[in-house]
Amino acid sequence: MFTFLTLLTIWETTKHNPLENYFQISKHRQKRYSTLKDLCDYVKSNLEKDAVIFINTNDNNSTNEPLSFTIKCFGHRATFVDYAFPFNESSILEWKDRIDISESFASAELQSFLKSIKHSPISHILTTNNQKDKLKNFNPIWKNNEFSIYRTKDLNKHYDGK
Repeated sequence: MFTFLTLLTIWETTKHNPLENYFQISKHRQKRYSTLKDLCDYVKSNLEKDAVIFINTNDNNSTNEPLSFTIKCFGHRATFVDYAFPFNESSILEWKDRIDISESFASAELQSFLKSIKHSPISHILTTNNQKDKLKNFNPIWKNNEFSIYRTKDLNKHYDGK
């Protein structure tokens, strides 16, 4: 009977759907995105299989890594960079360059940022909707109450005048 109660207790306290988990933003603060399933379903069904998603949140990118893993696992698409240290020694320099590009997003003008990623594989930019300034004049290809996805070639067309 004790074993049964223990297993039942464990079952009840376990989060069965990983898309309902909380993101640890800091030691004492968590964030829950309620629309992760919608985001991943859209990414998986509508973005090209070779799409590479640049992720930027306004949490000093502390949610970048879990959001990146979520998109990789459930959206089945690549992300440009996250803060997970690479396992392969030969990838460390490229990873560091990608981290630098990622960190420049907040301070750079959008046009400068787009120029800096012109030769990178980034095809889409995912932002949280509480970041209104940088992309406010552009229409996302997908948006819900938490996230917006922009196609980089659409943003580049705006600046190239095409």
